[in-house]
Amino acid sequence: MQSKARTHKVLSSTSKKAPSPAYNPVLVLSSSAMLVALGVALRFATLNISEFLRISFTFLPIVMAGALFGYQYGAAVGILADILGFFALPSGTYFPGFTLCALLEGLLAALFFYRKTASLWRVILYRLLVTALISIGLNTLWLTMLYGKGFWVLLPARALKSLLVCPVEIALVFSSLKVFQRLPFLSKRKNAE
Repeated sequence: MQSKARTHKVLSSTSKKAPSPAYNPVLVLSSSAMLVALGVALRFATLNISEFLRISFTFLPIVMAGALFGYQYGAAVGILADILGFFALPSGTYFPGFTLCALLEGLLAALFFYRKTASLWRVILYRLLVTALISIGLNTLWLTMLYGKGFWVLLPARALKSLLVCPVEIALVFSSLKVFQRLPFLSKRKNAE
């Protein structure tokens, strides 16, 4: 009898706070799986301008996963959406650098939006950072490595395209975050954690 009481006391003192009923792992996993599927589906709506330029909205489900469920889910959705999207609609050879960029986008989304109110300034800062670091910087570097073109040759056209698309991306991220953060089951989960 005494050992049971001691075991219970040890377990209760070392365990973390019990998860809230509003946190439903099945809901989080199924929502993440749907965001992966949406990311793969959006790959089919990509507009290829040239071999080095394309307009795509596959970033949106990755941002939503990071913003709603945290960095683990943002990174996982980014990785899975990129790899599965490549196999669903291959374009060129697979390069893990682009998967790394999708992972970074999910991590940055969680850093900027997870458990935080999505203000317009926060979204603008986030999108400008992603545009500069990932779209213009890393993706241009990966294309340079893949195709042997000079970094400075590709940079002007890629920078111009990224800066022209950035306001549209800001509007999409901001409006999507506002809609998703108003969903009742997500707002309960956010407040309960």
